[in-house]
Amino acid sequence: MKDSMICITSVWNGQESFKVIPLVEECPYVEMIYDSEASMLVIISKIIKDAYHMIPKMDDKGDVVPAKNRKSPDKTYAEERRLVESFQEYYLYKKEEITDIISRFAINSDNFDFSILDKASTLTMGPAQV
Repeated sequence: MKDSMICITSVWNGQESFKVIPLVEECPYVEMIYDSEASMLVIISKIIKDAYHMIPKMDDKGDVVPAKNRKSPDKTYAEERRLVESFQEYYLYKKEEITDIISRFAINSDNFDFSILDKASTLTMGPAQV
């Protein structure tokens, strides 16, 4: 689907980034987001799958249930594991693969400044990232 998306500059997690967003309804992706901290491109497709996610627990009135005896100080609310519909995601780490997929879809890939990819740190894949 050549020319079904466009590259735009963006900020992700407080850092310089870019996104690739659809121009037409027929585009197979919701968006592509470059995470400069992790040096990866996240591709979000329109394929929907069921996946388990931790979501805030709600009481009968729809209010978030406060956490009790949480080991993590970051979480002030209780969570529960729920099966929800999610978009399929793909992750690319190699610069060549990132620029290749973008060039196949983005109308402005030939003149967009991808210098942020040169600033990327070398990523070591660990068990938690697979």
